[in-house]
Amino acid sequence: MHFFDTHAHLYDARLIADIDSILQPADNQVDFIVCPSENLETAFQTILLANRYREVYAACGIHPLMVEHITLEEWNELLNKVKNLPKVVALGETGLDYHEKTVDKELQKKWFIRHIEAAIEFNLPLIIHNRKAHGDLLEILKRYKKSLRGIMHGYSGSVELAKELIKLGFYISFSGSITFTNSRRIREVVRQLPLEKILLETDSPFQTPMSRRDEVNTPRNIVYIAEAVAQIKNTSVEQVAKITYQNAQCIYNIIM
Repeated sequence: MHFFDTHAHLYDARLIADIDSILQPADNQVDFIVCPSENLETAFQTILLANRYREVYAACGIHPLMVEHITLEEWNELLNKVKNLPKVVALGETGLDYHEKTVDKELQKKWFIRHIEAAIEFNLPLIIHNRKAHGDLLEILKRYKKSLRGIMHGYSGSVELAKELIKLGFYISFSGSITFTNSRRIREVVRQLPLEKILLETDSPFQTPMSRRDEVNTPRNIVYIAEAVAQIKNTSVEQVAKITYQNAQCIYNIIM
């Protein structure tokens, strides 16, 4: 089987030291991995990884909890660099995070909108992080509903919100959290959504699937997420792998 991991932080210290081994071919082959950044430093690291490894593609953006640490000048310099790089396939991760309550909400919204407008200008999808900000997130996205597309990363919201986001042109991405014992609500979201709107992600090195909880998560664990989706939707793992692979190729415009 062949898989597409739509979200993995390969630059993380827990992965980068062993990156050559992690990316070695395996029985359940991960053909493509999108590596999203969290700040300016990791944005440049994702670009380096994408240039070094055939299967790695970059997404550049500033995590909502990191927006206090970048200037508008630095942001514009980053955009000028990425706009002509073919292996930068998205902007993100960006979004809103009201869970931690450490970064001003208005500042988060301002930077979220900057990412949205840049994504529209460059005709790139957006990778969105959302924690306890559903109302503001939806209100902002609806302003751009005719122009924007993207991925809701590590989805943890309601069925109703997911359906609204799909109407706005978004795919819904699920991580290893759907394998957790307390994941009944998220599993219900998976059950109700069409497979044609679902993506798989490991969010490595985070969100390790339950059967591998004592290990650092890597893209190879994507198979366990596919197995969980297949069980929920009463279909084969092969079908989940095939359709989610096609979905990811479509949203990221990666056709090989």
